[in-house]
Amino acid sequence: MGSAFKTRFASLAGISGMLAAGPLVSAAEPAIEEMVVTAQKRTENVQDVPLAVSVVSGAELERISALGIADLSEVIPSVTFNTGRELRDSSIRIRGIGTDVFAGGIEPSVSTVIDGVVLAQQGSFFNDLGDLQRVEVLRGPQGTLFGKNSSAGVIAFITKNPNFEGLEAGSSVLVARDSEYRVNGVISAPLSPSTAFRLAAFYRQNDGVVKDALTGSTYNDVEAYGFRGKLQWRATDSVDLLLSVDGQRFDSNCCALPIRVASTNPMVPSTGIAVGPLNHVVALGGSNVFAKQENYGASLTANAGVGEYSLTYIGSVREWTAEGDFDVDNTPAHIVTSNFNTNDAKQMSHELRMVSPVFDRTDFVLGLFYFDADVHQTLDRRGTRINLITAINPDGTVQAPPGSELVLVANSTIKTQNVSAYGQGNFRPADRLTLTAGARFIAEKQDLDLFRPLPSPFYGLGAFGPVSAEYSDDAAIVKGAARFDWTDDFGTYLSYSTGYKSEGVFNAATLSPVIFAAQPLAAETSQLWELGLRSQWLGNRLTLNLTGFLTKFENYQQQAFDPALGIIVVTNAGDVHTNGIELELAYAPTERLSISGGVTYLDAGYDFDAGPCYAGQTAALGCIGGRQDLRKGSFVNAPDLRCTVLARYTQPLSASSGIYGQANFRWQDEVQFAYDQDPRFIQPAYAITDFKLGATFAGGRYDVSLIVKNAFDEQYVSNVIAQGAAGGGAIANVIPRDFRRYFGAELLVRL
Repeated sequence: MGSAFKTRFASLAGISGMLAAGPLVSAAEPAIEEMVVTAQKRTENVQDVPLAVSVVSGAELERISALGIADLSEVIPSVTFNTGRELRDSSIRIRGIGTDVFAGGIEPSVSTVIDGVVLAQQGSFFNDLGDLQRVEVLRGPQGTLFGKNSSAGVIAFITKNPNFEGLEAGSSVLVARDSEYRVNGVISAPLSPSTAFRLAAFYRQNDGVVKDALTGSTYNDVEAYGFRGKLQWRATDSVDLLLSVDGQRFDSNCCALPIRVASTNPMVPSTGIAVGPLNHVVALGGSNVFAKQENYGASLTANAGVGEYSLTYIGSVREWTAEGDFDVDNTPAHIVTSNFNTNDAKQMSHELRMVSPVFDRTDFVLGLFYFDADVHQTLDRRGTRINLITAINPDGTVQAPPGSELVLVANSTIKTQNVSAYGQGNFRPADRLTLTAGARFIAEKQDLDLFRPLPSPFYGLGAFGPVSAEYSDDAAIVKGAARFDWTDDFGTYLSYSTGYKSEGVFNAATLSPVIFAAQPLAAETSQLWELGLRSQWLGNRLTLNLTGFLTKFENYQQQAFDPALGIIVVTNAGDVHTNGIELELAYAPTERLSISGGVTYLDAGYDFDAGPCYAGQTAALGCIGGRQDLRKGSFVNAPDLRCTVLARYTQPLSASSGIYGQANFRWQDEVQFAYDQDPRFIQPAYAITDFKLGATFAGGRYDVSLIVKNAFDEQYVSNVIAQGAAGGGAIANVIPRDFRRYFGAELLVRL
């Protein structure tokens, strides 16, 4: 086996043995252990990588009882989460940038990668964070090595591989308020000297925190379960094959949105609910809302050593299905009686790359990538014409003359093919100086088929189609960086990189001939200048990293509510910027105390002066000729200042037992949730603190703890959403799981 392949294998084995990220403390001497990442497609110390990378270990996520991808925001200040009506229009945001679009033809700006496999469809990646080795959050455009749809960044999940050393087994049980139960289990063992397996599974459920004032029932209840299985075969000293399969199911009576600003429809029955910025009660009268999702996939990763070089192939297939029905108006009035929609997304990908050894002066990565996706969506919406309703009964049923019924039925299919070639190399012309250059060339084709067989008086739309269209595009993405290590513990880098997000195809049921003729949306592109300082102090007990960045996005693809049409539209919002400074620290002052955290200052905003006005905006408030200067406004869900701190103290009781206390704090500035700057959509600044107190026994084999989430009962909302014409101009809150303080207990067993 080549020496480079042996070194790489040893590094990956070392990663598998690590227990935590952040400040990992040695039992003998307080020090932060080296954190290894694969952000540049090779194994490297995170402090040596010339880009902004946040690394969170699976152990650290376990420590904060993380549930899903949104919980990354609890420990990474540059990451926020935008919660939509349901998972399909929710999004992860890096440095304020993400994509909040409920359309299969608009892919996210933040790319999500699981074990090297790109997940193209937004909503398909909000999986439970179980049995993870680590999560790497790459901030800023990463198109050179990760391809399209990484114009704002990448979140890479690396799950644990099979254990060749012996039997490994463990389980955890968490019980908390609102009938929350979580059960996780894992078992791994060698089957032979060259073969090993790993199987992890989970089950969870909890009641929602939104209650119906009319029935007393709760909404947004969740039941989810799934598994991941891996089989690894070390065929020879230089060939390694890893087969991975996974499946998940998610069920919820989702999504009920409490009213923040009441409907302007005078016929809507009064419920007596005190609407407002912190309202968490609805009055739907038992509406049959639900969301169901299934997510399945399989991948094969093959590594082969060819001399001193390493070849890697990753092939995968995935399918994600979703269906749901939610109350469009979120009032007791049954104006819209059905909003049934489905999503079926299939994808296939192949990647082949070659990684060179690290020579004295150079090293490089070369790769080819192919991606194919097929997304089919349907909608069946039914209700009554608002202008023909004569009365709304106390039970929510409506009175209207015959012929007042409304129907909106449509189905669409979008097929995407993407082919790219990439390469990145490092050159070291002098000691301590490294120059990096890379490029990726992309060719993409999209096909749209859409049919709306019936006219839809919902929005004054006629029957449309069947219609078909084909779109194609190509792009080049580049990166350049220079890094200089002043000492072994202090380095700086300057980098320039570009990003690309493919042309947008709007495939919603409300697609009109005018919008269809104007498609596609222009591709979203980004340019980043980044300056970083990486340092370690006090004998590796303190890590301080500082990053400054200037990012420009052109043709930013954004979803917005059109009050004139009463519908959500997707548009190129124009140019936007996100500039700022990030400070990250990890500190191990003693072998018992560890502290990690960070601060992000963000200046994110729009760079154009012709944005839409919000309802009721006057000339005195900045609306001139139906437009406003958005350069004076705030970017959607992008707090100017955000910070996180995680502190943990352990106290040994004996050679094999101890107790610990932990505090997890996060604070963020106010945010604006409306593109049109409507002041009713502002969430004020808030701070959340979680505590955990626990004890370990038998050398860490048993861990029991008590948890309190949102200990100081700081209430906030995770989004504010306009309800549209059916809701009579109402505005609704999205309520997070930790809207109020709650307690829990957890038991972990490791064998």
